[in-house]
Amino acid sequence: MLQNKINPSNTKVKITKNMLVTRVLDRLNSKEKKKAFAKNQVETFMEALLKEISLSLAKKIEKIQLLGFASFETIKTKERPAVNPQTKEKIIIPSKFVPKVSFSDVLRGKVDTGEDLLDNDNSDEESDSGYDSDEESDEDQEW
Repeated sequence: MLQNKINPSNTKVKITKNMLVTRVLDRLNSKEKKKAFAKNQVETFMEALLKEISLSLAKKIEKIQLLGFASFETIKTKERPAVNPQTKEKIIIPSKFVPKVSFSDVLRGKVDTGEDLLDNDNSDEESDSGYDSDEESDEDQEW
Protein backbone atom coordinates (compact mmCIF):
# COMPACT_ATOMS: atom_id res chain seq x y z
CA MET A 1 0.00 0.00 0.00
CA LEU A 2 1.23 3.52 -0.86
CA GLN A 3 0.70 4.86 2.65
CA ASN A 4 3.07 2.26 4.09
CA LYS A 5 5.87 3.24 1.68
CA ILE A 6 5.62 6.91 2.65
CA ASN A 7 4.85 6.48 6.34
CA PRO A 8 5.64 2.92 7.49
CA SER A 9 4.32 3.47 11.04
CA ASN A 10 1.07 4.88 9.60
CA THR A 11 1.03 7.66 12.22
CA LYS A 12 0.26 11.34 11.74
CA VAL A 13 3.06 13.82 12.30
CA LYS A 14 2.17 17.29 13.57
CA ILE A 15 4.03 19.98 11.64
CA THR A 16 4.34 23.27 13.50
CA LYS A 17 4.83 26.66 11.87
CA ASN A 18 8.45 26.66 13.07
CA MET A 19 9.06 23.24 11.49
CA LEU A 20 7.50 24.44 8.25
CA VAL A 21 9.74 27.53 8.25
CA THR A 22 12.78 25.29 8.73
CA ARG A 23 11.74 23.03 5.84
CA VAL A 24 11.15 26.00 3.53
CA LEU A 25 14.49 27.48 4.58
CA ASP A 26 16.29 24.19 3.87
CA ARG A 27 14.58 23.91 0.47
CA LEU A 28 15.44 27.47 -0.52
CA ASN A 29 19.04 27.27 0.65
CA SER A 30 19.63 23.89 -1.00
CA LYS A 31 18.42 25.33 -4.32
CA GLU A 32 21.02 28.07 -4.17
CA LYS A 33 23.79 25.76 -2.90
CA LYS A 34 24.58 28.50 -0.39
CA LYS A 35 22.90 30.22 2.51
CA ALA A 36 20.82 32.61 0.41
CA PHE A 37 18.11 33.14 3.01
CA ALA A 38 18.15 33.62 6.76
CA LYS A 39 15.56 31.95 8.97
CA ASN A 40 14.11 35.30 10.04
CA GLN A 41 13.56 36.22 6.36
CA VAL A 42 11.57 33.05 5.77
CA GLU A 43 9.63 33.56 9.02
CA THR A 44 8.81 37.15 7.98
CA PHE A 45 7.67 36.01 4.54
CA MET A 46 5.47 33.22 5.92
CA GLU A 47 3.93 35.51 8.55
CA ALA A 48 3.17 38.09 5.86
CA LEU A 49 1.65 35.43 3.59
CA LEU A 50 -0.58 34.02 6.33
CA LYS A 51 -1.60 37.50 7.47
CA GLU A 52 -2.51 38.51 3.91
CA ILE A 53 -4.63 35.38 3.45
CA SER A 54 -6.36 36.06 6.80
CA LEU A 55 -7.01 39.72 5.96
CA SER A 56 -8.37 38.82 2.54
CA LEU A 57 -10.75 36.31 4.10
CA ALA A 58 -11.82 38.84 6.74
CA LYS A 59 -12.92 41.23 3.97
CA LYS A 60 -15.48 38.57 2.98
CA ILE A 61 -15.32 39.61 -0.68
CA GLU A 62 -12.00 38.19 -1.83
CA LYS A 63 -11.12 34.68 -2.96
CA ILE A 64 -7.48 33.58 -2.92
CA GLN A 65 -6.46 31.03 -5.53
CA LEU A 66 -3.10 29.29 -5.37
CA LEU A 67 -3.15 27.31 -8.61
CA GLY A 68 -2.17 23.69 -8.17
CA PHE A 69 -2.69 23.92 -4.41
CA ALA A 70 -5.93 25.37 -3.03
CA SER A 71 -8.37 28.25 -2.98
CA PHE A 72 -9.50 30.11 0.13
CA GLU A 73 -12.74 32.04 0.47
CA THR A 74 -15.32 33.14 3.01
CA ILE A 75 -18.86 31.82 2.77
CA LYS A 76 -21.98 32.76 4.69
CA THR A 77 -23.83 29.92 6.39
CA LYS A 78 -27.62 29.97 6.55
CA GLU A 79 -29.59 30.48 9.71
CA ARG A 80 -30.77 27.08 10.96
CA PRO A 81 -32.84 25.54 13.71
CA ALA A 82 -31.22 23.37 16.38
CA VAL A 83 -31.95 21.86 19.78
CA ASN A 84 -29.99 22.57 22.94
CA PRO A 85 -28.99 19.04 24.05
CA GLN A 86 -29.06 19.94 27.77
CA THR A 87 -32.39 21.74 27.95
CA LYS A 88 -34.03 20.29 24.81
CA GLU A 89 -35.00 23.89 23.98
CA LYS A 90 -35.39 24.72 20.29
CA ILE A 91 -33.05 27.50 19.23
CA ILE A 92 -32.06 29.26 16.03
CA ILE A 93 -28.38 29.30 15.11
CA PRO A 94 -27.77 32.62 13.35
CA SER A 95 -26.02 32.84 10.00
CA LYS A 96 -22.32 33.62 10.07
CA PHE A 97 -19.24 33.84 7.88
CA VAL A 98 -16.82 30.91 7.88
CA PRO A 99 -13.59 30.26 5.98
CA LYS A 100 -13.67 27.61 3.26
CA VAL A 101 -10.68 25.83 1.71
CA SER A 102 -10.99 23.91 -1.55
CA PHE A 103 -7.99 21.83 -2.57
CA SER A 104 -7.10 21.65 -6.25
CA ASP A 105 -7.58 18.52 -8.31
CA VAL A 106 -3.80 18.54 -8.93
CA LEU A 107 -3.05 18.36 -5.21
CA ARG A 108 -5.78 15.79 -4.60
CA GLY A 109 -4.31 13.60 -7.34
CA LYS A 110 -0.81 13.87 -5.89
CA VAL A 111 -2.03 12.99 -2.41
CA ASP A 112 -4.11 10.09 -3.72
CA THR A 113 -1.45 8.55 -5.95
CA GLY A 114 1.65 9.72 -4.10
CA GLU A 115 3.23 10.29 -7.52
CA ASP A 116 5.55 13.11 -6.52
CA LEU A 117 6.15 11.70 -3.08
CA LEU A 118 7.78 8.52 -4.35
CA ASP A 119 9.20 9.65 -7.70
CA ASN A 120 13.02 9.62 -7.44
CA ASP A 121 13.38 11.71 -10.59
CA ASN A 122 11.57 14.54 -8.81
CA SER A 123 13.29 14.47 -5.44
CA ASP A 124 12.40 18.12 -4.85
CA GLU A 125 8.76 17.14 -4.45
CA GLU A 126 9.73 14.03 -2.46
CA SER A 127 10.64 16.12 0.56
CA ASP A 128 6.99 17.23 0.78
CA SER A 129 6.21 13.86 2.35
CA GLY A 130 7.75 15.05 5.61
CA TYR A 131 10.80 12.82 5.33
CA ASP A 132 14.27 14.08 4.50
CA SER A 133 15.81 13.38 1.11
CA ASP A 134 19.54 13.32 0.43
CA GLU A 135 19.05 14.28 -3.21
CA GLU A 136 17.83 17.73 -4.22
CA SER A 137 16.98 18.99 -7.69
CA ASP A 138 18.58 22.14 -9.11
CA GLU A 139 15.37 23.15 -10.84
CA ASP A 140 13.42 26.08 -9.38
CA GLN A 141 10.02 25.16 -8.03
CA GLU A 142 7.14 27.55 -8.63
CA TRP A 143 4.31 28.04 -6.17
